[in-house]
Amino acid sequence: MSDMNKLIRMIVSVLVFCTGLLVMGYEARSYTTALNIAREKLKKDVIYQQQLIIDREIITYAELIATMLQPIEYDMVIDGVRINKDEYSIDNIKDYFIEVSDYTKRYQYGEGGEILTIIYSRKS
Repeated sequence: MSDMNKLIRMIVSVLVFCTGLLVMGYEARSYTTALNIAREKLKKDVIYQQQLIIDREIITYAELIATMLQPIEYDMVIDGVRINKDEYSIDNIKDYFIEVSDYTKRYQYGEGGEILTIIYSRKS
């Protein structure tokens, strides 16, 4: 009788173990499918990079260059050098001869209150 109990316990243990493996496999497949769907949806949606909006008056050289390493939304003036947003290219940053210094940041507004130009002047 005790051998029969051991056999039944072993069979039940094997069935529970196999059921656990099947459930784990099903959950892993569900997770992978959901992850792939989410990745495809993110690829289809237009995602814009979040940018830290800096409203301080003093901007460091590194922050200014980091701003210029992405498409600019407004015309810029850096130490008197005008950079038009339509003609701007990241490849031309070196041509603007931006000096390593801190800069003050001001805005030039249009009649409707919209930003026209961002003006960076070297801090003296």
